[in-house]
Amino acid sequence: MVDGCLVEIRPATIALGDEKIVSHKVHTTHVHQYGKNVTIMRNVTIIHATDGSVGLCFLRPNKTTNGPFEVTELVLNGTAERNCGVQVGDTILAVNGRDISCLSAADVALLVCGQPATALELAILTSNTGKTHTKIPTLEDKKKAAIDQTRKEAEADAKTLKKVAQEEADKIRKEAVASAETLKKSAQEEARQLQEETDKTRKEAETEAKILKKMAQEEAEKTLKESAMSAEALKKANSHTESCAEHHDVKSWGVDQVFFELCKFPTEGVQSGEVDSESLVKLYQDPDAESLFTTPAPDGLGFNKLMFKGRLQKEMEKLVSK
Repeated sequence: MVDGCLVEIRPATIALGDEKIVSHKVHTTHVHQYGKNVTIMRNVTIIHATDGSVGLCFLRPNKTTNGPFEVTELVLNGTAERNCGVQVGDTILAVNGRDISCLSAADVALLVCGQPATALELAILTSNTGKTHTKIPTLEDKKKAAIDQTRKEAEADAKTLKKVAQEEADKIRKEAVASAETLKKSAQEEARQLQEETDKTRKEAETEAKILKKMAQEEAEKTLKESAMSAEALKKANSHTESCAEHHDVKSWGVDQVFFELCKFPTEGVQSGEVDSESLVKLYQDPDAESLFTTPAPDGLGFNKLMFKGRLQKEMEKLVSK
């Protein structure tokens, strides 16, 4: 109970400052010693605070209906707590000289409360039983405790957030490293594939170039060979023509006198070589006649193969039969 349970009338939990305490007195009257325990009878004077309270709580031990009251709590910074003459566990025997053993708690509370700045005298029995003060926290103490609790919770939250942020940062870093490694491997694989394709293309180009070079060489050798053969054949034909002309066996003839224009045969080779009918027959009878006739002028007579094997063959048979 607080000041005899009359909390609504005289709150005992109000924190009091130094200015509210006017004075106090402590008078020791009797000392009793039993073995190691020392019991002291004292008269304590406490000045009421401005609200009329003294800041202590008391009740009868073991819920008895009569007898003295025991101090159970002291209001923090209250007049009783500041008095230093009252402590938890003290027994209140009398209030302002009046025995309270037969009074109710409500009656004792009325006696304890009083006008501001007036004196309250208590007869206290103190025993060194080792009991300590139990202080009731004030509103200021509660605010301070709440602030401390909030600060601790904020610090705990900050540590938690810091830890979470650190873990998130580590996770992001690991993911970034893994992604970079993946990109690096992908780039290396693409570079390897590109190098393989480049090497393959280069090899194919080199092979194709060798083939083309070989084909060009073969074509050039063939052309040179055909040219040499045509030149040799024309040389023989010219030599034979000259020989015939010397002996006046066969007269030279012009293209307009034979069947070339009528048959629409090419005349450039015959004109450039000044081939007469007898030389033409000799050329036709030569083993390499097809090459001589189908080689372009001036090295040959400029026939195509279809023309050579077609109408020319028929006309030459007629010429030979004459």
